[in-house]
Amino acid sequence: MDVRAKQRLCLERRPLSLTLTLAVSPHVISIVILYKTMENFKLFDVVALTIDLSEHNLRRGQVGTIVETLAGGNAFEVEFSDRNGRTFESIGLEPDQIMILRYEPAEKIAA
Repeated sequence: MDVRAKQRLCLERRPLSLTLTLAVSPHVISIVILYKTMENFKLFDVVALTIDLSEHNLRRGQVGTIVETLAGGNAFEVEFSDRNGRTFESIGLEPDQIMILRYEPAEKIAA
């Protein structure tokens, strides 16, 4: 690669895809990699929202619990409760809208 060429590497994550952009003056190369979620969601998993859902008064990072599997595992009913255990929202979400919260180091998760 020419040392004088401008180089820029940009990695952007979108739901179900990964875009890798490499800019080398004067050319720009973009590669889009589609991927399926690697999470194995199950009943009673503690999850967090990965997006804002303002119509439900929920923000990214809000913590909930999977209480039902929908559409053959392609969606999940997630219940959001306050610190006293009172449910304030229960909605169906797709896998790319939530992530599992983990409490163990990565080595123990893989085992």
